[in-house]
Amino acid sequence: MRLEVRENVPIWIQGLAPILAILISLVLCSLLIIWAGKPVLESYALLVNGALGSSFALSETLTRATPLIFTGLAAAIAFKAKLWNIGGEGQLYVGAVFATVLGSGLVTLHPILMIPFLVVTGALAAGGLLLFSTLLKNYLRVDEVVVTLLLNFIVLLFVNYLLEGPIQDPMSMGWPQGRPIIDEGQLIPIMEKSRLHLGFILALVAAFGCWIFMKFTLWGYEIRSVGLNPEAAKFSGININRTLIITALLSGGMAGIAGGREVAGL
Repeated sequence: MRLEVRENVPIWIQGLAPILAILISLVLCSLLIIWAGKPVLESYALLVNGALGSSFALSETLTRATPLIFTGLAAAIAFKAKLWNIGGEGQLYVGAVFATVLGSGLVTLHPILMIPFLVVTGALAAGGLLLFSTLLKNYLRVDEVVVTLLLNFIVLLFVNYLLEGPIQDPMSMGWPQGRPIIDEGQLIPIMEKSRLHLGFILALVAAFGCWIFMKFTLWGYEIRSVGLNPEAAKFSGININRTLIITALLSGGMAGIAGGREVAGL
């Protein structure tokens, strides 16, 4: 056993890092714009106007940001435990498939029950996909980066098969499109004449809930401890395998909710 100096990153550096990242991105994009022979300021003005210049533009920006919030939370939870989940895309598709299959008429419930049912089943299915990779990591020492990454392609091909066969909408005229979700399972819009719906509010609630969970709960503490120092966590009595399994279910579940929300709200 040896003692090591604990590395504490100053708060000002933590706050400055994302600002620098944004500035560097703007500089690099500016160089590309100049290389293309276009005016930089006018290009950025068009970018801002296209995203925020009208109520419709703002609603579209928030609508498209919603699945990114959920998948970002999925990655953040997994990365806190040093569980490198690179399969958010595949997990999103799994959640979408389960929501489509169950919500297109196979199960019919009252809207108060139907929407949570689709959310939970999509989350469990996607969590199970990441759990598979995590079990391989825990017991066979298989690199989860490779497994989760390759599962993206497997799931995508399987979804393509389903959309052109078993779950294809008969009214799609041959287009690879799933059956629509019944009215009881659809998320209500929150802005008139736009696609923005209740899923955006759910994403904000999920983000706040994840912060509370990771910061103030025992499971959140265990996830952070395993990520910071698994040996110390094990020495203090934390079950590493159990913690990684919980992390996988939560992380994959968030991505699954993103997929289910996409088909239930748009």
